[in-house]
Amino acid sequence: MDKQHRGVIGLDEFAASMGALFDDDELAGHLFRALDSNGDGAISLEEYLEGMRVPMCGQEDEKLAFAFSVLDCDRDGALSLHDLELFLSAVFRCLRIIDAPQSADFAKGLAERLGLSNHTPPISLEEWSQKARASAVFIQTLGLVPVRQGDVEMLATSIYASGLCIVFGDDLWELVQIICWGLRKSLGEVKRLEEQHLLAVRTKDFTKHLNFRLNHKDTTWVFKDYAPAVFHHLRRLHDIATDPYMFSMGVERMFGNLLMGNFASLGSVAASTGRSGSFFLKSSDSRFLLKTLPQGEHHFLCTMLADYYQYMIENPNTLLPRYYGCHAVTKSAPLKAPEKIYFVVMHNMFDSPTPPTEQYDLKGSTIDRTVAGTLSPDVAGKDNNFHHTLNIGPARRALLLQQLEKDCMWLESFGVCDYSLLVGLRPTSTLPEEQAARLRAHARGQQQMPPPKGVTLHAGSRGICQATAPGQPPGPSESLFRATNNALLSADGKWLYFVGIIDNLTRYDLSKQTEHALKSILHRTTDKISAI
Repeated sequence: MDKQHRGVIGLDEFAASMGALFDDDELAGHLFRALDSNGDGAISLEEYLEGMRVPMCGQEDEKLAFAFSVLDCDRDGALSLHDLELFLSAVFRCLRIIDAPQSADFAKGLAERLGLSNHTPPISLEEWSQKARASAVFIQTLGLVPVRQGDVEMLATSIYASGLCIVFGDDLWELVQIICWGLRKSLGEVKRLEEQHLLAVRTKDFTKHLNFRLNHKDTTWVFKDYAPAVFHHLRRLHDIATDPYMFSMGVERMFGNLLMGNFASLGSVAASTGRSGSFFLKSSDSRFLLKTLPQGEHHFLCTMLADYYQYMIENPNTLLPRYYGCHAVTKSAPLKAPEKIYFVVMHNMFDSPTPPTEQYDLKGSTIDRTVAGTLSPDVAGKDNNFHHTLNIGPARRALLLQQLEKDCMWLESFGVCDYSLLVGLRPTSTLPEEQAARLRAHARGQQQMPPPKGVTLHAGSRGICQATAPGQPPGPSESLFRATNNALLSADGKWLYFVGIIDNLTRYDLSKQTEHALKSILHRTTDKISAI
């Protein structure tokens, strides 16, 4: 941001770093004043670091105090209706590019929840903090999601994504804004069609796409949503409603978090260790992952989408990745070649109130399959690092192996290679004793209690589906392997296992065949090299 290398940044430099969605001088002024702690009209490095510490990793009280300082326009230590209206007016101007219909209702509703009107006195920091906590869901979603569902309340109180939070000044900040804007525009259209009952999946929907264009200064962004109706039904298959998904991935959360003193948008998880150069982003509630794709993998997903859609319907216990959206963003600027990024939104298999403490990327090979050094919860070990036995009992072991074989045969039918089995583990001894005891008791009950009379595991034309009673057709359900905190509970209740197939969009083409032949010659074996 400090392009003049003066050691401080002024309001103009700060505003220039805000990006397309936050392109409002008044909004930039609100944030600038909150970071300019000594009020000298410039932000030093020390002020910036301390100011950003609070919204990125501060305690809840600190974040609410920061939000109060942003809203307190005249800096008199009190929040009035006028202060609130000034800030929300700036926010709503930014939201015009997504045609947010809830803006006016939100302003009125928030004022009522805070007890602010033309006839009431301003409120103090203590009053603001108390009332903001009581209306966290309403504020964070800018009124998008009413407080009516337990899972929505969980979204507002969930731990924010691990890893670096992407904020203004970050190299990915502008791209993240465009992604959130594009997802919100597309999901708004999906919601409109959903309300009109126009989202039945037809053959043409697998090749249909939506385009949205945004011009900002001298740059044009185009967001493309591929097969929106198809992915809408894939989300519904796993009970993901449009509003909570829009809340997790769209722009309302960015502005709503700002009102709660939090800069969380999408969190940067990690750059891929693969040769594709892909990187991951995680939604701020940790439920979804966004992964960039090479063009070839994106094209492959589109060509196999109809078969993937049918397979997911027929196999609710599948370990294949759950894809919830397929998109592209194109950036065009004068005198520059257009830049295009493809990405998918997918289920985060480690999203859980009890996430794994260790993870492993397994390919069933031993050559070049070791991660040196000490592993951490965010660093996946490989085959030679894995020294565990999954204790899940003979019945579930048979089901797991059968489903793995079925999934691998399906991938083989498309010539897919280089996929892995991702395994996460968490000992229940690391949980609070009361919670660990409940899990152990649940495990004992699973072993001792016979299945309900007349209920069997239904095997569909392509695989295991779910427990059904006689005369009832199988329907969408949660996977048997994700039944406990999105994980599989061990037979003795001492471990939680997270199991899934990843990286399933690489085909065994000529380049992979050549690579396999060279590695076979180099290592003088074909049995111990990975399934490249």
